[in-house]
Amino acid sequence: QGVELGRMIVSELRQSLEDMSKRQQQAFAQQQAQLSAAVSQAVAQVLKEPMSRVAGAVEKTGSGQGEAMSQALEGALTRFSAKLDSTFGQRQDGLESLLSQTAVSLQQAVAELRRVAAQLENAGRGTVESAASHLHNAGAGIDKASVTFACATEDMLSTASALTSAANVAAEVMRDHRSAREDFARMLADLRETVSVSRRDAALTGNLVSQLETAAGSLGHAERQAETYLQGVSNVLTEAHAAFARNVENTLHQGNTQFQRELATAVDYLRGAIEELGEMLETATGKR
Repeated sequence: QGVELGRMIVSELRQSLEDMSKRQQQAFAQQQAQLSAAVSQAVAQVLKEPMSRVAGAVEKTGSGQGEAMSQALEGALTRFSAKLDSTFGQRQDGLESLLSQTAVSLQQAVAELRRVAAQLENAGRGTVESAASHLHNAGAGIDKASVTFACATEDMLSTASALTSAANVAAEVMRDHRSAREDFARMLADLRETVSVSRRDAALTGNLVSQLETAAGSLGHAERQAETYLQGVSNVLTEAHAAFARNVENTLHQGNTQFQRELATAVDYLRGAIEELGEMLETATGKR
């Protein structure tokens, strides 16, 4: 039962760690998707109005200023690219995919702006200045989008740091689990040893109880034999005492009878002697 419990604990911990890892991966993927969507939406919102103004300006401008407009557009895009390079660079490998998509989007935007610049060759000076102003505003919007993207990057770095901390915590949990498993294994070994000792003690106790029961039976039998023997001794002593009393009584009676006879004989002898002595004295006195 202890081994089965240990396996269940290990299985549950493994399942919990796998679920936690999956949730972390899903959360990271969701954050990346939200970040990409936020960046795309921010760039789209920033470029929407300037591009609309540029398109409107294309329809109204005159010719002759296309080259200046193209240079202005290329300068703004160059500043935007430089801003992106200085912001992101090589800081996060996980942003390579997002940066690639951004680069593709920028290339598409450059191609579109070049197409617009080709159409602006017939635009007038005043309209070109207005378009340049709009492009300046667009550059400011792009800078704002870069700041937003930088903040999002910092959030991603914070998330990566949090994930690293979570991974460290998970590693610590695994180490604690390994230590707990080793402790549990030692406890199980001690329990097995205790059970083995208990079995040996139980066997010894059973033998001891059996021996004690045998000894108790022998003592009971000996007690009964001793009781029978003592009863016999008591009977013998009683009979001997009665016989001794009878013998003493008979002896005393016989001795007393013999003593009485001898005493009577002695008295008779003494009386005869006294009578003879009296007669002798009377005879002697008569002769005088």
